[in-house]
Amino acid sequence: MKAKTIRINADVTAVKILGNKIFAGVGGHVHIFSVENGRSQIDATFEIFEGQKIHGFCHDTERDEIVVFGGRLFLIFQLTKLTECGIIDSPVHKVSNWIQAVHWLQDGSIALALSNNMVKQWKDGQIIASVQCPIKCIIYSALLLGSSWDSLVVFSGTVFSEVLIWGSDGKVWHQLKGHNGVIFSISFDKSRQRLLTSSDDRSVRVWQKSADSTWSSCSLEQVQELYGHQSRVWRALPSKFGLVSIGEDSFVCQWDDSGKELSKMCSHQGGSIWSIDICDSYLVTGGGDGGIMCWNLEHGFETKQFGSPVNVRKVAWTPKGQLLVVTEDEKLFIMQECGAIEQAPFDVQMIEIFQDLIYLTTVSGNLNLVKDVRSKAAFLTGRVSDGAAVLSVVPLKSTTFLVSLSSGERIFWGFENGTLERLASYTASPKTKGVSCGLCIGDYCVIGDQDGFLQLFNWKSMEVEQNLNMKSEGVTGICMFRGLIWATCKEGKLLTLLLEHGQISIVNAGQPKLGMLAGLEVTSLGLLLYSFHRENFSVWSWDQQRPIFKFHCPGGGHRSWDFRLSSENKMCFAFVRHKKAFYQQQRLKDVAAPVLRTGLHLNLINCMVPLDSNHLLSGGEDGSLRISDVVSGSSCTVIQAHLSSVKALLKDKNTLVSAGGRAQLAVWQILNINSNWILKLVTSHMLLESAEKSVKAPWRDSYLNPRADPESRYMALCLLSHNESKLVFLAACSDSFLRIFEYFNSTLQTLKTIAFHKTCVMTVSSTAELVASGGSNGVVAVWNPGDLFNEEPKPLWSEVLHQGGVTSLTVTEEKFLFTGGDDGILLISTLNNGINILYKIDNSTQVSGIAHFGRYFVSTTSGQKVSVWQYTSEGCDKSFEKSVAVSDLQGATLIISSQTSAQICVFGKGSEVLKLDYN
Repeated sequence: MKAKTIRINADVTAVKILGNKIFAGVGGHVHIFSVENGRSQIDATFEIFEGQKIHGFCHDTERDEIVVFGGRLFLIFQLTKLTECGIIDSPVHKVSNWIQAVHWLQDGSIALALSNNMVKQWKDGQIIASVQCPIKCIIYSALLLGSSWDSLVVFSGTVFSEVLIWGSDGKVWHQLKGHNGVIFSISFDKSRQRLLTSSDDRSVRVWQKSADSTWSSCSLEQVQELYGHQSRVWRALPSKFGLVSIGEDSFVCQWDDSGKELSKMCSHQGGSIWSIDICDSYLVTGGGDGGIMCWNLEHGFETKQFGSPVNVRKVAWTPKGQLLVVTEDEKLFIMQECGAIEQAPFDVQMIEIFQDLIYLTTVSGNLNLVKDVRSKAAFLTGRVSDGAAVLSVVPLKSTTFLVSLSSGERIFWGFENGTLERLASYTASPKTKGVSCGLCIGDYCVIGDQDGFLQLFNWKSMEVEQNLNMKSEGVTGICMFRGLIWATCKEGKLLTLLLEHGQISIVNAGQPKLGMLAGLEVTSLGLLLYSFHRENFSVWSWDQQRPIFKFHCPGGGHRSWDFRLSSENKMCFAFVRHKKAFYQQQRLKDVAAPVLRTGLHLNLINCMVPLDSNHLLSGGEDGSLRISDVVSGSSCTVIQAHLSSVKALLKDKNTLVSAGGRAQLAVWQILNINSNWILKLVTSHMLLESAEKSVKAPWRDSYLNPRADPESRYMALCLLSHNESKLVFLAACSDSFLRIFEYFNSTLQTLKTIAFHKTCVMTVSSTAELVASGGSNGVVAVWNPGDLFNEEPKPLWSEVLHQGGVTSLTVTEEKFLFTGGDDGILLISTLNNGINILYKIDNSTQVSGIAHFGRYFVSTTSGQKVSVWQYTSEGCDKSFEKSVAVSDLQGATLIISSQTSAQICVFGKGSEVLKLDYN
């Protein structure tokens, strides 16, 4: 049997920019991307090291050769050969200790700095020289400089908070002290003659080297101590503006020469950023979520202020990037980028812009509709109120808009051929604050207001057919994206809704933790969310799952603000503060950089099922459900589904059940809208009852007194029966119970609680004829599905099969039973008049998962081993074994199989898709 990795999601521990190519080390694989004109594509993927992560790349420009290293391994290949032949067939070399740094020397040899503070010279397949630092210690980072072995300068970052600078002669020249923790990185800024160091004391320190002196005779002075990270700082590199640092806290911090923080961007879903590289115009980061992102370097643009007019009330950008300002005395001004101010010939209090039309409205109800505010006459004028004050004007489509009045009346207006026409109206409470946004969809209009309600207006019946209370402080934005309605709420809630059969239903309600959500918009960059958080206005990309850019605006959420991507590809932001207008404009190409690959789960993936041959659904410790592409591994859909971890998934046709911590179950409807997979929450269930008395070990007398423990976890799920309207399934629970649930008519209820296992029930599996369950005490029980509903159900057979917990279990239609345990034992048994063990396989490490398909089954172990076995009642043979890059393996799932091949995905701290060819 042969196996090929199709995709891998794991920690990105190394990145390197070489021209328009970006090399990324993902586990033991090298991914090569091309970046052109803000777009990226993956060119190739190669497995370099099996079972070992890549920690760095070192390029020799003269020979066009690259060293790839990780752990104690390294490999050298020619870039030209890779480009021409598309292969890497160089041998892998091994040294005695972990490699912390690699450096090319002029004679074609390489210097290797090792973790025992020794440097070795390697050439033509062998070590030709070595030197040990006289200060013997473990080092966590190193830097090598010099063109020859004799002139080599070694920088060692020790576990004792020191940076040692020494030479190939074995003499220590400097011991830099100042950090209060392990030194994680050392880099040299040649243009500024500065040494940059980072540490687990959360600081970056800058050391100035004296001019015109060698490293052995120079003086080094600490000139800056920079604190911008909340946790350990993994790396600091020089940039053309100063330096950039990354850390465990997920922040990319950019600093100028004086040590001022230029920007601070959170990325990689709040996870650790493991790797970084910088070129002149942008930088690349690799994160613990498996994501690889490009970032434009901070240009240091400042927010500009117009000196006049004063008493500004409202700001708005035109599609061409002109800033319009409305003052308290109802005057309209056009602001020029050069600083010039021009007054427009209109009196106005409110201004809205839709496509190329500008709506100029007064509170009393006078409307002027113009395309150019400089024109002395509007192409449409009229009154939109009979006396009540106008609260808001919301454009809906090219010839339709909605006016909200203080009387509670909301009027739809249309205009064609220069005539204003009242189309329809409805009345809300006079106490309402007004409409904030609207969206037309066929025969319907979805309206959001500042009181937190969504109304569904039917154009045919001219009535509001649905009024949904979003329990929000106000709906701030609404749009259509990927076949769903998306809405933002002021307090930070993000809603996705589905309009079908004349009704709106909530698909998902999440809290992205972006601060106050001020709106959203579908642009050329995909779906953008606008938010205020502290003193920043953020533009956040839903597709890329990261901020595109942040604008500094002291004061937080402002009375008036506007953001627009202009027709000239500029990002335009303006806001009002202290009755003055402030603005910032930046070219899109200066701030928008491509994401090479979006990340998947940040923490462990506990469970995974295929949706089809191209998409996988996974649940993780982060409480989210994610739909990802089988080939690229990028997240297509992210749903914050559970309060705690998601431990188990059960898919039956178009119904999905997810279960996990806090004794929470959720049932989802699986939808495919415009080729996009959607999960719609139908119902959720939690064990909210608590025992009368606090019980430290509720499982001890569970067979006498079953209790519902709200802190228990659902560990696994299996199907018992199903039809078109009803689903019955079994849950393994950490409080020692087996629970049977029924999903019927969109409701979920507990049918039965079974007390047999006296410890945590870790796993369950079922066929039409048999059900098997395994506990943390090594007991495996086999049940008749019908017997589970008896008043006092008893298993057909039960045996202690493992010395530890039963971590994985699968029963087949052929009545084979596969079990794996904490004891590292894999058992294959038959179920005929009892549990009859056929084969016992010792794996040395915990067996974490088993997946069965045809005459094969896959086993995974915590030691990162994946094995494929072929079995019959007469024998069991190992067909394939591989060490994967995914650590802490939790299991495997079958994606698709045929008579000649199969695709499986193994998951844990990341995931890896393998194609297995039987022949």
